[in-house]
Amino acid sequence: MKFSFLFLLPSLASTVLADVFNPDPSSFPDWSKVSKFDPEIYVQLKRMSSPALSPNRKNVVYSQYQYNIGDDASGTNLRLVDLTKGFDSVMDLTDYIYKQGDSSPVWIDDSTIAFTAVRGSPASNIFTISTVDQKITQLTNFTNDVSGLVYSKEAGRIAFISKVYQGMGLDQSADERQRIADLPSSGVVFHKLFVRHWDEWIYQDRNQLFTIPVSNNNGVVKTTGDPVNIVASYTGEWGLEPDTYEFSPDGKNILYSAKIEGREEAWQTEAGVFWSPADGSSAPVRLNSNFKGAASSPACSPDGSSIVWLQMATPGYESDQNQVILYNIKSGSQTRLIPDFTRSPSSVSFSDDSASLILGINYNIDEALFKLDISSGTLTRMSGNGSFGFVSQVSEDSYLVTVNTLQYPTSLFMISCGSDQSYNTSQITFENKDVLDRLWFSPTYNFWFNGALNDSVQAMVLYPYGFDPECTYPVFYLIHGGPQS
Repeated sequence: MKFSFLFLLPSLASTVLADVFNPDPSSFPDWSKVSKFDPEIYVQLKRMSSPALSPNRKNVVYSQYQYNIGDDASGTNLRLVDLTKGFDSVMDLTDYIYKQGDSSPVWIDDSTIAFTAVRGSPASNIFTISTVDQKITQLTNFTNDVSGLVYSKEAGRIAFISKVYQGMGLDQSADERQRIADLPSSGVVFHKLFVRHWDEWIYQDRNQLFTIPVSNNNGVVKTTGDPVNIVASYTGEWGLEPDTYEFSPDGKNILYSAKIEGREEAWQTEAGVFWSPADGSSAPVRLNSNFKGAASSPACSPDGSSIVWLQMATPGYESDQNQVILYNIKSGSQTRLIPDFTRSPSSVSFSDDSASLILGINYNIDEALFKLDISSGTLTRMSGNGSFGFVSQVSEDSYLVTVNTLQYPTSLFMISCGSDQSYNTSQITFENKDVLDRLWFSPTYNFWFNGALNDSVQAMVLYPYGFDPECTYPVFYLIHGGPQS
């Protein structure tokens, strides 16, 4: 495996190598000219989520949440940016209204977007909006919430998640949930473990993956059939809850991962990668039955020949290394890529030409992006400082990404590869610029020290507002982790 670092990201230079214990006084501002970043400012920042690139790759839509502390109210609306014109073109695709939530936008075509909202309907439903005249049309009217939309033109279907009871559809499940709520007693019977996971009780209704057929006639989108529960025919224990999912390029199948149910679910990490017909006409087929560890981030190659996912090999071990598994759809064979790589990727997707993989990898203090050439095994770092999330290819040499650092919240950037094969970045969205420009944020300094068992540990240092290098300050040191960290 070849490993190279080819990046030039001047606008993201927030991590500083320096003598962190003897900072240069000139690196601090005139404190009378900048303001302090405090919790009230933090909770009122605009928060981007669910960006989606249009099919023609000229526009990006995203949902944006904002809370107003004075009114103690919040809302989420859809925003649209023309990538050819930059942030000056940004517009509210839907109005920002308190207690209204428009989310999960997906493109149906270059001028039509589907999204989830309540907007007077009995639950969170699917709506469409035209980017031409902002006309909104309600597509479904379920009494049970739906979320996580994924659309395939080739399949003529929208996939979504809805929490239902075994053997019931969406509306039946809403009726059953209301029946239970109306009972005179509030006791709950648990038939198996899990009983609770983190902050959520696990009841008998489970998140299931549905697809619904739709037609699109010049932006007029209509449902043409009933939703189908893709995982209802699973031959294992009922309750499989898909998390990441996408349609195959030809629209005939849908790929997803889900934790395996069973008696040992509470203390095991086993997750399956599944392949199902998009219309639910037959039972899901598991592609990774040879593994008993966690699996995540499944993705189809655009040429339809391969599937990739991240796989942990050790059962019950949450911090096992994620292996990169390439699956040949025709032969059913599996190949582990970059077997000598010692770090653990957190996400994986294909490039448009199916010849490379884009990997999100925790690299020191960054969540960085790497490009893996599948045939040669060459791994090239594409990004500099920051935590990179969403990735969508715009052209042969450019990618739309989200980035956040300790100096600014999640924003959209463009990563481009230059003629010298180095990567550079340019910021696309500036949603909080008017607020952030008035504030001071410490650069992120870092250093290494020897920790437990003489392991090397990387630490970060951020100086407080009003810091005086001549003074002595107490140090707040946060240690977070456990036996599997």
